[in-house]
Amino acid sequence: MLATRRLLHPFVLLICSVLTTACGGGGGSTGGSSGGGDDTSVAVAERAFTVTTHHDSMLAPAGIPVDFTLSRIPRAGINIEIGSPSEALLDAQYEDTGPTTGRFTLMLASGQTLGAGRRAVSVQLNFCYDEACNEHVAGSPVTVAVDYDVRPEERKVRVEVVDPSPVYGVTTDPAGPIAHGTVRVYNPPAEGVNFDYSGGKVVAVSTAPFPGGYQVDLQMRAPASAGLGRHTSNSFLTVCFADDCGRGRDVGYPRMNVDYTVTAVPVQQVRSFDLPISDLAWDPVHRWLILLPTVGSFSMNSNRGVMEPNTGTLYFDPTGGPTLHNLSLSPDGQWFVADDGRGRTLYRFARQDLTQSDRLQVQADPADPSPWAQSVQVLDLEYGPDGTLALLTADDLLSASPAGVDLRLMDGMSTRADRYIPAGTLSSGRICSFTWRADDANSMLASTFDPGYVPLAVSASGLAPAAAGGNGFNCSRGMRESTGRIFHRDGTVRSAGNGALVKRLGVETGASGEVQDLAVDETLRRVYVLHTLSTDEAGDARVTAYDLDSLARIGSTVLRQSGQPHRLVRWGERGLALPTRYGKLLLIEGGIVDGSAAS
Repeated sequence: MLATRRLLHPFVLLICSVLTTACGGGGGSTGGSSGGGDDTSVAVAERAFTVTTHHDSMLAPAGIPVDFTLSRIPRAGINIEIGSPSEALLDAQYEDTGPTTGRFTLMLASGQTLGAGRRAVSVQLNFCYDEACNEHVAGSPVTVAVDYDVRPEERKVRVEVVDPSPVYGVTTDPAGPIAHGTVRVYNPPAEGVNFDYSGGKVVAVSTAPFPGGYQVDLQMRAPASAGLGRHTSNSFLTVCFADDCGRGRDVGYPRMNVDYTVTAVPVQQVRSFDLPISDLAWDPVHRWLILLPTVGSFSMNSNRGVMEPNTGTLYFDPTGGPTLHNLSLSPDGQWFVADDGRGRTLYRFARQDLTQSDRLQVQADPADPSPWAQSVQVLDLEYGPDGTLALLTADDLLSASPAGVDLRLMDGMSTRADRYIPAGTLSSGRICSFTWRADDANSMLASTFDPGYVPLAVSASGLAPAAAGGNGFNCSRGMRESTGRIFHRDGTVRSAGNGALVKRLGVETGASGEVQDLAVDETLRRVYVLHTLSTDEAGDARVTAYDLDSLARIGSTVLRQSGQPHRLVRWGERGLALPTRYGKLLLIEGGIVDGSAAS
C-alpha cells in the first residue's frame, strides 16, 4: 500500500490517508497551478532507474531513492500523493532530508515473487496545494520510470575449494585471523558471490582471474567469543550469491576444519601506578608525561606534576591549587594551559619547571548584552600551530540559550574580542567541537548541529566560514584531522571533505562495544582505540591498533581488570599511557603499540 502525505511545515510530516492506486491524475489543473497566487515548484533529481535481479532471488532489490526539492513550503502546506498500478511496486517509504527536501524510497517485489521478465514500472508523484490534489504545484505531476529486469539463471555456478582443511592457526586476539583458504568460482554471476563462515568471520583478502571464473583467497577469523587457549572449529563455509547468504540462493557448503590457538598479545610490559589524574599529555621536548593529579585523592595535594615514563620517576609541584582539566601544550615547547574544572579560570604554566605564569578569568564577550552571558565556561581548548589558543565557551545558563556557545581565539593570555564567532553565526544550532586543520594556523574546522562540519578561515580580524557546511556532525571532544579524514575520540571517522561517515573504529563483528578514547600517531602511521566489547569480561578493556591509511585492523591487546581506563595518550617511541577511573595510571610499551606483536 502506498501512502498520501501532507507536508505541513519543514520537519513536520502527517500521514493523511492510504491509497492502493495512482492518485491525483485527473480532474484538476496540472503542471503549474498557482494555488491562489503561490509560486511553489518541485524538482526531482533523477526520474529514470534500471534494476536487475534474478528470478530465484528471495530478496527484494535495494530501495530506489527518489529525491525531490520544493522551492518553498506554503503556509497551508503541501499534499504529496504517490501511487502506481504495477504489482512490482510494493511500497514507498518517505523521509525528510531537509527543510524543503525529501526522499521517497521505492520498494520493489523480489524476483521470485514476480518471475522472470522485463517490466516497465511507472510511478507518478503528485505535489498539490489541496488534499483532493486538484491544484498542482509547478512541475507536478512527476513520472518516475523504472526498468525492472528479472533475469532467469543461464549458467550453473560451480565452486571448488582448493584448500578445504587448513590444519592449524594462531591468533593473538579473539576475532583475529586463524587460517587462510582458497576458493575457485566457475561461471560467476554478474553480481559476484559472497562468503559466510559459521565458525567465525571470513574476509575476502584478494581476487584474481582464473580460467572459467576467478579465484578468491579468504581469511578465516575466530569468533569474538573465543577465549585464550586451543580451539577446534568444524564449520561450514557458505558460498552464495552476493548479499543472499543463507536466504535462498546458496551455491555450496564446503566444510572448513580449523584448529587454532588464541594467545595474549605479548607486550614488553604493562606497569601500574597508584596515581589518580584528571588529564595528561606527552611532552616531546622534555620527554616526560605532564600530569594533572586529582587534588585530595590518595593524599595528593598538588595539581600538576611530571613522570619520566621509562623509570617511573615522579615530580610534583608543591605549591598546590585546584584540580585542573583540559590540558593543552603550546607548540613552542614552553607552556601548557589548563582550566580549573569549572571552566571559568585558565592557568598557564612553564613546561620546564611547572611554575605558574598566568591566571585568567574568562569573561563573556562585551558585544553580547544578554543577561545570562556575563560569565562563561570553557568547554574545550586547543593550541594552534602558531601558538594561538582556541577556546570553546558556553554561557552559564546554557539551557536558557541553546545556541549560547562561542568559539574564540586568544593570543598569549589576553582575549581579543574581535576574534570570535558568537552563537548562531554559523548555524541555527551550536558549535559542539572543533580542531585546527592539518597544522594550518589559518584554518580550523568546527562541528555544528546544523549544517554539520564547517571550515573556518582564521585571520587577524577574526573567524569566518570558509565554505558551506558538510553532512553529519559529531560532538565528541578532541576531534583531529589526518589523511583527509576527521578522527573523533568516540571512534568515529568521517571525511574531512563532506563529513560522510567513513568507518567506526573499536567495533567488532558479532559484538557491540563502547569507545573511550582514540589517539592518532602519524609517525608510526597508527590509530589506537581504547574500547570495550560486549564479549569482554566485566572490568576488562582493550586497546586496538589500526593502520592510519587503510584503517585496517592490525591487532588488539586485552587489559584484564584494568580499572576502567578512560584516556589514551601516546608517549615515547612505543608507549601508551592510560589513566583509569579508579586512581591508576597504566603504562604499556611495545607489542601492539609498535606492531612487534600485531595479530
